[in-house]
Amino acid sequence: MSILRARLCRKGKNVELELLGWTTVPAKVYHEAMSSYVELQKYDKERRKKKEEYQRAIEICKGTRKNTCHLTQYEEYCRASLNAATSFMHEQGQVHRNKLKFRLRVESRKNMDALVKEICGSRKNKIDAVFFGQGNVNGARGSPCVGSKKAMRAFARRVQTCAISEWGTSSRCFSCQERDTKVRRRDLEQLPTIETQFSGLPTSSLMRKGVHADDKRCEHCSKCSMCVPHDLISLFNMLSIATAILLEYPRPEYLCPSKAEKKQEEELTVKAEY
Repeated sequence: MSILRARLCRKGKNVELELLGWTTVPAKVYHEAMSSYVELQKYDKERRKKKEEYQRAIEICKGTRKNTCHLTQYEEYCRASLNAATSFMHEQGQVHRNKLKFRLRVESRKNMDALVKEICGSRKNKIDAVFFGQGNVNGARGSPCVGSKKAMRAFARRVQTCAISEWGTSSRCFSCQERDTKVRRRDLEQLPTIETQFSGLPTSSLMRKGVHADDKRCEHCSKCSMCVPHDLISLFNMLSIATAILLEYPRPEYLCPSKAEKKQEEELTVKAEY
């Protein structure tokens, strides 16, 4: 998770934007707060090793296929499933597993609330609003989406939270703001330094300043020749969208999809649902 803090100041008729700092949350911290699935999976794996009935049920089902085109294979699958059904149903209905699942869910919420509290800050440095990117703009393409609903709900319990579309934020340059010019990925050993001033923000064990240590991705604009770390270009573009929302302006034109791209995104969304 990458965070860019900024302050919007109005001086007379002019509006000034002051950057307060760029921080990142390590993937391990974020996923511990987001999901209890990994711990539950480990628990199931260790417990099922000790249970002979469950192991026997797995052995019965091995080698069978739910292939309705071949009647013989399908009959073997049905017989094996029938013999193993009691063990599988007993395993899924374990009281201890359900208790553990509930406890892990509570711990996950505590971890997420602690993370959100660190990000939102104390009374002195408390933020007024959070703009959270909806990471589902790719539909069925590319990498799977990172879970974000829990995080958005946790932020909404503390401050005003607004979810915004991430369309174009990682592929358009915030400097020249050309809609038809996409930035290109580069992997650099030494990432360029972009000024994001820190104004006395407290340090935290859950967050660190700047880019992830092992992230060498960089985005290069062919028009203005600006080179920006991958996460930071998205943050600056999302900051432009958030500023427009606060000032009641329309979304920046260079971050708006054309009619053809909108249609394509709608088609991908429909495909992802089915």
